[in-house]
Amino acid sequence: MRLGNEKGAATLSVILLISGITMELAIAGVIIAMLVSNTAFSSRLSADALAVARAGAQDAELRIVRDKNFISSGYFEPPGCVLNGSVPCARVVVEKDSGTSCSQPISSGQDCIVSLGTAFTRNRKVEAILGVDSISGKINALSLKEIPL
Repeated sequence: MRLGNEKGAATLSVILLISGITMELAIAGVIIAMLVSNTAFSSRLSADALAVARAGAQDAELRIVRDKNFISSGYFEPPGCVLNGSVPCARVVVEKDSGTSCSQPISSGQDCIVSLGTAFTRNRKVEAILGVDSISGKINALSLKEIPL
């Protein structure tokens, strides 16, 4: 009679061991799936932030095309958006002849556009330097680059 009880105890121990291992593998799988999903989501947000930063710089270029004397200490595109909010947003600064917001010095006849794009928690920054002829209003794009944050 004692042999039957020991046999059941051994079987129970093996079942518990196998259940524990299976549970650990399932939890590890869920964690790996979450990490992969978060990485893809972060990449998407980063791409969205760069796209909105570029769109902000293009919007500023259009404003300069319409008014060669356009400057701004900062406006939001789309209007009314909030940086790091739930909607992608850009804060655009346009400086003329001497840029304090630019990563490089600009000279007379040049405009600097700095556009900070955000998508939820991701931020990307784009800078454009334009040559603007004060007489004809002709605009030349001198540089467009992403600035590391």
